[in-house]
Amino acid sequence: MNTKKIGLLSFALTIIMFVPQSFANNFDISQNKLNDIESRVNSMSSRELNIRYAQLNEEKEVLEGQAGGADAVDPTVSGRLAEIYAELSVIQRALVAIAGLGAISAITDDGSKDVVPPVITVNG
Repeated sequence: MNTKKIGLLSFALTIIMFVPQSFANNFDISQNKLNDIESRVNSMSSRELNIRYAQLNEEKEVLEGQAGGADAVDPTVSGRLAEIYAELSVIQRALVAIAGLGAISAITDDGSKDVVPPVITVNG
């Protein structure tokens, strides 16, 4: 593996590790709730993440339709919308990380496989 690929791999891993910290709780939810969301999302597979993402988008549209752009939005609706936005954000970061790791794997794969069988000789 050449130096360019190693540099790219280390850069990508650094970004993946530190980006979630830069998006700390900027939603109006408690840190415990955010931690619960992150642990739930981290335990999901890629397929489950996509399904959950679609479900949350549907629920978000319904709740935004109920709010109807009114200035005085029900606090339970606004709280649930904040949770949905937070979970969507965590899911998006997880999906980007999965796609990024797949791309890095494809870049760093040299494609050559050891297909030469071992040669055993008898000296004597």
